[in-house]
Amino acid sequence: SASSIHLVVYTAIMNFHGMTVGGSLSYAGLVLPHHVNNSSQLLHLTIDQGTWFVSVSPLAMGLGVLLSIPVSEALGRKKMFLIANFLSLLGYICLYLAPSFLTLVLARTLQCTGMGLGAMIIGVYLNEISTIKMRGPLSGANMTANVIGALFYTGLCILLPIQFLSLVFAGHNLLANLMILLIPDSPQWLVRH
Repeated sequence: SASSIHLVVYTAIMNFHGMTVGGSLSYAGLVLPHHVNNSSQLLHLTIDQGTWFVSVSPLAMGLGVLLSIPVSEALGRKKMFLIANFLSLLGYICLYLAPSFLTLVLARTLQCTGMGLGAMIIGVYLNEISTIKMRGPLSGANMTANVIGALFYTGLCILLPIQFLSLVFAGHNLLANLMILLIPDSPQWLVRH
């Protein structure tokens, strides 16, 4: 017997977390034109360096997704979300402060690995806390949150100076972590442990 109000609140928190996952995928594409522009305030990159910067994103996120399977089973879904958002937050702060190309790529790798850790666990968590009847709609809402995040951050770039985009993402991760403190652990995970 799941509480409908609690289910709505927990789903909203998961969707807020999902927005940063979707936005994170678009981050490199949003900042790359500014990194290769000599007049931008972002760290200047050559075309080859820019290619490496963008290419590390799917690799690191894929690594995070693969790691999330055993780690979330060992630590629990809630701790996984907290770790994922913390690593992503740390990565975004390092992206903002990066003095060199190597630091920039390492920061992006850390940030994307963090987001990969929390990307697939959203659906798992929502399925584990929901009623059978609500699993389909909640999974659909979860996937939509990723797209909304990418659209939101792409639109935000119209208004926001691009050098502050990583700090806005860091703030999103911080707020997501504070909200995640409000959710319970997955009951199915607790039963297994």
